[in-house]
Amino acid sequence: MSNQKALIESIRRKEFGIGADLEGEAKEIVDNMVRKYRNLLSTVAEDLNSKDTHFLLELIQNADDNSYKKGVIPSLSLEMNDEYLTVKNNEIGFQEKNIRALCSAGESSKKEEKFKGYIGEKGIGFKSIFKVTNEPEIYSNGYQFK
Repeated sequence: MSNQKALIESIRRKEFGIGADLEGEAKEIVDNMVRKYRNLLSTVAEDLNSKDTHFLLELIQNADDNSYKKGVIPSLSLEMNDEYLTVKNNEIGFQEKNIRALCSAGESSKKEEKFKGYIGEKGIGFKSIFKVTNEPEIYSNGYQFK
C-alpha cells in the first residue's frame, strides 16, 4: 500500500471510525460524534458562507495559499460541465499536513504560517464545497480520495 493510501486509511479509521472494529457502546459513541461533527460543520459553514457561490472564492483563496516550485508562475483553471466542476492548479501538491488539515476542521495547516501571507487559517474554508456536492474528489501528489 502506498504511503498516501495508508495515510488516508489511517485518517478514516482513527479520526472517523470508518472501517474500525467497533461494537456496542464504542460504535454508538463514534456514530454520535460523527453526527455532531457533521452538524457543527454544516452550521458553521452556513453561517460563514451565506452565498451558494462562496465556495468558488475559497477555492481561489486556497490556490493563492498553495506552494509552488521556484520559478513557476501559479495558475488556476476551472472547468465546468453539466455534471461536475474540475479545479486544476499547478502547485507542488498536497503533503501529509495538508491532507490532515483538509480532513479536519479548525486545524488549518496555515495557522503557523500566517506570517508568510497565507489568507486562510480557520480550517473550514474548503468545507464550503459541501454546499454544492456531497462527494468532492481530491487528486494531488499521489493522493486520491473523496
